[in-house]
Amino acid sequence: MEDCRGQSTPDGGPYNSFRLVVNPPMPPVKSGMAQCAGQQALQPYAMPQKIVRKSCLAPTRETQMAGPIVYKSVSGIVTGEAYSHITLANGFAFLAGQVPTDDMAKRSPSGDIEDETKTAMDNLSRVLASAGLGFEDVVRTNVFMADLAEFERMNAVYVSYFAKGKLPARTTIGVAQLIDGCRIEIDCIARLR
Repeated sequence: MEDCRGQSTPDGGPYNSFRLVVNPPMPPVKSGMAQCAGQQALQPYAMPQKIVRKSCLAPTRETQMAGPIVYKSVSGIVTGEAYSHITLANGFAFLAGQVPTDDMAKRSPSGDIEDETKTAMDNLSRVLASAGLGFEDVVRTNVFMADLAEFERMNAVYVSYFAKGKLPARTTIGVAQLIDGCRIEIDCIARLR
């Protein structure tokens, strides 16, 4: 790997990182291959001899440290000593998975997916609010379910927390078991305002 430190950018500033750029030459066209209009046909499985070129990057806002990392926990929501409810870093809020338990009400999972989804989403809402955020700031969620046969029922509750047409990217994963017999756990990433 090329070490770019100490070299100068075209404007005289120092380089502080590198990147890999895929820059393969176009393989020759093989007769008889189907072509899309205006495009060259490529040889199947043709490997160009040189595919990677190293180049240094000038320092930019994106490549520099964006500030301190902040760790927070929210009172009234169950937590262990092994994690924070929310971590703020580089313009984003990373929320730990929330399950349908509530310290304040001493509530435990009910076994009803609609009720458990509502409680988990309410817990996420409280954690988001602790950073001055709401569901309109969420850009990504992960939903972990003990029984994917309950997906449609969970989804009906889940979508009610977001504005129409403003749903974040999501992955829903079926798991064998969740903590304390919960049927659902939801985490998310939100953009800071």
